[in-house]
Amino acid sequence: MGGKMTEQKSIVIIGGLACGPKAVAITPAELQDKLERDEDFILLDVRAPEEWQKNHIEARQTVQIPLPQLRQGLDKLPKDAEIVILCRISIRAY
Repeated sequence: MGGKMTEQKSIVIIGGLACGPKAVAITPAELQDKLERDEDFILLDVRAPEEWQKNHIEARQTVQIPLPQLRQGLDKLPKDAEIVILCRISIRAY
């Protein structure tokens, strides 16, 4: 796994795109637990490519779509998957 999760303030987890606007913030430690338990979820990194290159988390199902391209990239995400959105500042994840 690359990068330091301690740099992230919080991470938003969404129960699935089809579930509507249900979202809850989780801590980097909670994400670490999910990764260590090898839970089934999509890790969606919405940071800019420069941020991604400097520091990113390698997970089983990681998708990097910069926030400005997110609307066009939504078709890359399964509608029924649990999605964890990773960003530098939490406001981008909501």
